Amino acid sequence: MKTLLYILILSIFFNLNAKSYIFESNANNTVINTIRYPDGKEYIHSENAGLWKDSNGDYGNEKCIGVIKKNKNQSEVEVRCEHTNQNNEKFWTLKTRNSELHESGGGISTYIAGLENIKN
Repeated sequence: MKTLLYILILSIFFNLNAKSYIFESNANNTVINTIRYPDGKEYIHSENAGLWKDSNGDYGNEKCIGVIKKNKNQSEVEVRCEHTNQNNEKFWTLKTRNSELHESGGGISTYIAGLENIKN
């Protein structure tokens, strides 16, 4: 019985087919408005526009609108973006980041919706 279970687990392990997907974007950020509180916290409305590319060979433009909530030690970023690829197909993402770094950095990008061939 243990041998059968071992073979079953190994066959599942070797049949898994995971593909890596990498999405890179570079954008210029513009601060639209900032509210500063007496305790040092900030609420920042920003917009950015830039370029993106992915590991599937797609590339294009993006425009984003977002909010940065910032205090002395931490920032919370929530940005919503519209992307257009080289075939003029659109998709939308939500980018979030909670970190001690205020200037820039990675985060989590969540696919929201897509038109034409970009639905998954």
